[in-house]
Amino acid sequence: MLQAKFFNEYSPNQSSLYSKVLGNSSIIKRFAIAKKLKVHQGCVNTIVWNPSGEYILSGSDDLKLVITNPFNRRVAARIPSGHRRNIFQAKFLPENGNRKIVSCSLDGSVAFTQVEFPSLYGKCLFNCHKKTAYQVSNFVNAQSKREHCECI
Repeated sequence: MLQAKFFNEYSPNQSSLYSKVLGNSSIIKRFAIAKKLKVHQGCVNTIVWNPSGEYILSGSDDLKLVITNPFNRRVAARIPSGHRRNIFQAKFLPENGNRKIVSCSLDGSVAFTQVEFPSLYGKCLFNCHKKTAYQVSNFVNAQSKREHCECI
């Protein structure tokens, strides 16, 4: 409900709280660190919540993806990504119950990870870029109803 209010999903004709907070330095200056999750050995470059708001997925210069419950500070999964350079973005694929992740990195690779198969961690890599892959966008093809990813 709070998330819906934040993004103003119930009244699309009004500007959302999100748009008012975004880039507002006076509000951002009031933020304080509530908890530190020391789950990486390097600089963290990407953090994203899962759709239910129960877990955080993070990716780092340590080449690992970590799924953490921020409320009890427990690591649910620590995943060697297979990337050879810094991870720049990682995302849960929607409608997969936090079980599928896509990530990209400085080495130009894109990794697909199925959380429930640790023996396959880091083994599903796509080396489709000669330079850095900064972002991964996912979408559902309207005709096939299948998920697809696109790199930027």
